[in-house]
Amino acid sequence: MRGLGIGRGTGGWKAWSVGWGLALAASASGAAPPKSDPGRGWELCQQDTEPERCLTRLEAEALRTARASRKTLRAVRQGPQLRLQTPGSATITLQDSAATQYRGLGPVGHGDSWLVARLPAPQSPPLLLVSPASGQQIGLEATPRPAPDGHLLIAVRPGVDGHEASTLTLLQRAGTRWSVVFRYEAPAGLHLSFQRWRSDGAAVHLQWERSSTSACPLAEGNAQLRDGPFGWDFVPPMPPPCEAAEAHSSSGLS
Repeated sequence: MRGLGIGRGTGGWKAWSVGWGLALAASASGAAPPKSDPGRGWELCQQDTEPERCLTRLEAEALRTARASRKTLRAVRQGPQLRLQTPGSATITLQDSAATQYRGLGPVGHGDSWLVARLPAPQSPPLLLVSPASGQQIGLEATPRPAPDGHLLIAVRPGVDGHEASTLTLLQRAGTRWSVVFRYEAPAGLHLSFQRWRSDGAAVHLQWERSSTSACPLAEGNAQLRDGPFGWDFVPPMPPPCEAAEAHSSSGLS
């Protein structure tokens, strides 16, 4: 399964081990990611002319904020190692190598879960949701959007025609652990986008667009992913592909 690509800057990551001091001091060349939203920061860094430097800067800021706050999570960078730990739990160590590097982007929602980017492109999944208290590392294909109360996260990947499908993953937190409660893999040509959470966290507003083909006209619309008596599902249902009659959705996964 493909992840969202992150472009390579000049020189790529071949010199990742040359100078960590210089790398962590590097500033972004364009985008200014918001401190309170690591997912949005990741998106902005992908639009930057040097996305790797942008993400490194974002990590440095997230680590400074973690040190200055009174939260229980301990997040530190020691050379090629990113370490995340909560009191009483084992340390999660993400070890950089020539093939894969990690950048801690900051906490997501409530609790001590952190969003971590995996580099360079192409890496799949491009993001990890890391929960040090439970030891979980969950791969995400798109930016997680937390519900107002922080106990739900949704990640919606728009997808690209001919390359990757649009996907939607809904996660729920119970204590320190996350579980997938709904997963949707859209048929080819159908693209989803996140709009907003309903204020009570019981529904997600989405937009969809179906690409035009010889057998299928261009179409678009709105839908909600709602928590109902039989679990989470779309209201109204997502449109099926022109050559098929049934939607591809599932719920109740763990």
